[in-house]
Amino acid sequence: GTSWARQAKFSQPASSSNYGNSVDISKNGDYAIVGDWTQNSDTGKAYTYKRTSTSWALEGTLTASNAGSGDRFGICARINDDGTYAAVGAHYEDTGETNGGLVYVFTRSGSTWSQQASFGPNVNAASAFFGQAMDISGDGKVIASHRKNSSIYSVDIYDRDGTSWTYRRNLTRSAGSEKWAGGLNKSVAISRNGKVIVAGSGNQNHPSSGDEAVGALYIWKAG
Repeated sequence: GTSWARQAKFSQPASSSNYGNSVDISKNGDYAIVGDWTQNSDTGKAYTYKRTSTSWALEGTLTASNAGSGDRFGICARINDDGTYAAVGAHYEDTGETNGGLVYVFTRSGSTWSQQASFGPNVNAASAFFGQAMDISGDGKVIASHRKNSSIYSVDIYDRDGTSWTYRRNLTRSAGSEKWAGGLNKSVAISRNGKVIVAGSGNQNHPSSGDEAVGALYIWKAG
């Protein structure tokens, strides 16, 4: 049909100021995830919801196993097609380097969510902000996240074999002038089978007119 009607409204389970800053929904429409990076002095949380008919209920509260004040867990929250895998970024996490960032992977068994893994950028660097923009493939086997190194962002790819996640490669954009340094700094999306990745370069200047910060989109396809 052509008519849309509001089905539900989620309210923050705990006091925060950025609940809903990052959201995603499974392809089957049965699961949703909401990031809340300001919760508990910017430690952050993410919440998963389950739909039954037309009713939605909170199912899981996701937190990092090494949660720390200021990590901003929940800055980016993504869920796969059938709601069995979720990925949550904490771009100010300091395990590797100051503000190097981590991505946390969670799995669902029945109605129980548990952390499966966490990983940082392939090249540790201060203020890499890994996890600020990322996505998980529909089959839950590939994660792509941008990272910053020497003022330029690129995209790291990790894939899953069983319960283990392994770095595979780094994607970079072609050369181009920018109004502000940044590169692939805006958003990342990945196809269901993990074979196609797109990333935005919001500050890139137009290659022919020279107009500043018009942006560009880059697409990669696995062979």
